[in-house]
Amino acid sequence: GSSWKMATHPQAHAQLKPEAAKDYDVLVLYDMPQKISDEAKADFVALLAAGKPLVALHHCLGAYNDWDEYTKIIGGRYLHRKTTIEGTAYTPSTFKEGVDITLHPLDPAQPVTRGLGDFKVHDEVYGKCYVAKDVTPLLTTAAPGCTPTVGWTHHYGASQVVYLMQGHGPGAWNEPHWRQLL
Repeated sequence: GSSWKMATHPQAHAQLKPEAAKDYDVLVLYDMPQKISDEAKADFVALLAAGKPLVALHHCLGAYNDWDEYTKIIGGRYLHRKTTIEGTAYTPSTFKEGVDITLHPLDPAQPVTRGLGDFKVHDEVYGKCYVAKDVTPLLTTAAPGCTPTVGWTHHYGASQVVYLMQGHGPGAWNEPHWRQLL
């Protein structure tokens, strides 16, 4: 087994309940918990079935490794161990901090990337990640050691989902273009 551990706030899953979710317009994930109850899974899926949009950032790609539906929700996965997805075997993903990367928005008319040209961030990169075939790529990079598609969108249930791989630290968050993207 892995030696990594990451906890989530004890009340985080309570925010997936319909009565809590009515108070916000979008779900934003920026954590990497591994444990989720069946009740929280059902609440999460129900919110997305009802059309609550989801923005997923950085390391949440590695959350809930034992919940296959989460991979479908996000549209990809950071693989903590050898994994088989839809009959294909994958080796563990990699990461490297402190990398200068150039991000290339693919469609200037896409609402998420509208008005953005290529820009650079200094951030952590993830390599060998699983990216579902049915997502619409938003951002790519040619940075060594990085999965080429680093931002995408797709629908899960009635919800639009956007995933952005960047956001590890100040090297991304202080970049005005990345903040505009977010």
